[in-house]
This record gives sequence, structure tokens and C-alpha cells, in this order.
Amino acid sequence: INYRKCLRADRFGMLSSYNGGNHFVEETRQRRAENAYATYKDRLYQLIQVHRDSEAIALLIEEYDLHCQSSEIYEELFYEVHQWRKGRAMLCLGRLTISLLIASKRYTSALSIAEKCLDVTDNFVLADSSELLHLSMIAIETHQYNLAFRLISNSGDRYGSTVNVARCRLLE
Repeated sequence: INYRKCLRADRFGMLSSYNGGNHFVEETRQRRAENAYATYKDRLYQLIQVHRDSEAIALLIEEYDLHCQSSEIYEELFYEVHQWRKGRAMLCLGRLTISLLIASKRYTSALSIAEKCLDVTDNFVLADSSELLHLSMIAIETHQYNLAFRLISNSGDRYGSTVNVARCRLLE
């Protein structure tokens, strides 16, 4: 009874006045966060399935501030979107995820996602052209020569003057 009374009186949704212990409050917050994330993924799935990639990308960007601290969330989300449909939304999510993974120094995961994006289109472009040579050098170090070649091939056409074309040709 006390819990229900506090729940009704609580305007902020935090159950701050409930005196049943922090464990229950934390469980309630966790459940709400899980439900909100499930709703977010359901909405994203619906948009991707009906080929509304622009709205799906806008939804990804809208929620970026909430999830940007954890590259694992975006990595998991990328693999789910990859199973749903391979399109523009998946490629944009791939760019975003690769940038987050490189920032957190998880290069093998970034290479794996780059390879999946390159399988969809050979004209895949990374979000930041400065990541191109860095990622291709890591692919070479891990003996993934075919992936490194696919990353830097036609770099002049794909990235223009924002990338060191001479160095890319040398690596090719």
C-alpha cells in the first residue's frame, strides 16, 4: 500500500519517496530503461522494414546522446540491423559504430563491421577519412590484406581530396 501511494505521488518517476530500499528503486529504473530500449528497437525495426531509411537514421541520431558512451550497444544494434535489411540505414549505423569502436580502441570489431558494410557496397565510405589509413594499417597488421585493399581501393574517387591518395596508392 505504501509503495502504491508513493508511486501515485511521485511526479518524476524515480520513486524517490519510497522507503522500501534502494534495491527496488534500482530494479524499477532498470526495467523502465529496458522497456524504453525495446520500444526504441521496435520503432527502428519498423522503419527499416518499410524502407524508411531517412527516418531510421534520424531516430539513430536522436538517441545518440543516450547511447554514445557504450560502443557495445551500437555494435549489437548494427548486427541486428544487418539481419533485418541491408540498406542505407545499416551503412550509416556502420559508419557511426566504426567511429565509436575506433575511439574505444576496439579495432578488430571495427574491421568486422567495415567488412560487412563493404560486402553490401564497394563504395562504402567511412565517416571520417582520417580513419581510413589507420583502419587499413590495422587490417594489414592482422593479415587481412583483402579487407585492407577493399578499404583503400578507389580512395580518390570515394573520399576526394580529404584523404592522402598517394599513400593509399602506395598501400594498394
